Amino acid sequence: MRDKRKFQIYCDASGVFARRFQSIGTISGDIQVLAKLRNILGEIVDEKGMKEVKFSGINRYDSREYKAAQGFLSNAITSFIRFYKVRADVLTWDTTDSRHATSGRDDIENLGRLYYHLLCHITRQSPEAYWDVIIDKDEKVDFGTLKDCLNNIFIRPNVGQFPEVVFSAGQMEGLGNIKRVEEVESHEEPLVQLADLFAGMARFSNEKGSECCGWLASYGNPEQYPLPDFYVDEDRLGEHTKSEECRYRLIGELCRMCRRYRLGVSLRQRERLWTPNPANPINFWFYEPQGDYDKAPTKGGS
Repeated sequence: MRDKRKFQIYCDASGVFARRFQSIGTISGDIQVLAKLRNILGEIVDEKGMKEVKFSGINRYDSREYKAAQGFLSNAITSFIRFYKVRADVLTWDTTDSRHATSGRDDIENLGRLYYHLLCHITRQSPEAYWDVIIDKDEKVDFGTLKDCLNNIFIRPNVGQFPEVVFSAGQMEGLGNIKRVEEVESHEEPLVQLADLFAGMARFSNEKGSECCGWLASYGNPEQYPLPDFYVDEDRLGEHTKSEECRYRLIGELCRMCRRYRLGVSLRQRERLWTPNPANPINFWFYEPQGDYDKAPTKGGS
């Protein structure tokens, strides 16, 4: 019998736990393919004389941070993602929704559960593979709990008669193939930095989605295809900081590439980055509560 392929998932989060909208970004694929992408990204970092690429550092068009981010996205999408050799999955949630707006919410436990949801989805895309999970060392997730989750030791939350809706047997099936969870320093791993870029863009598009659509429609980007289909409301354009405009532009470039390669990513429809088909190789997923039973864990509770 043929040996199983070795896959990896690189993870980083944005906005945890300080923002209303928070995101987990991941980059995943065959270990040999990811090694090629890592080398390309590492060369970009070295060429720009940087320690690492982070979404939070993108604030000027002419900065090396912005140009490095452009290089990261362009190389990842045009040479890997559009050929389904690599996936980018991002899960975003709203801490004021019915799931999270609860007294005594345990943010660390909640982050672990949301990681669990996301990793379930990714591993199911290639159930024939063995997986390693590599996470930014600065993450605030309880790695011990997460490792237990991934080894199917996870104690399911108390959701009454509907536990299978939150963590179904189908979801858990692929997790038995995860063999290792490792922490790394983000500045030592370009693939974690790429995950940070996707997570940052997802979070920012939820915070500033309508403003981003309006700015792109009115001013656009001279280096991208025009976006004439964006609805423009002059009253909501307002004043934007240079940092915001720089990030709008980067999101516009992402959308241009996704449209060019038919990757199915939408910005205008929901005024945030969103992928209608989660099987697509760039998947922006906004978590919505599954029902009244779907509640974030609380301290001292379930």
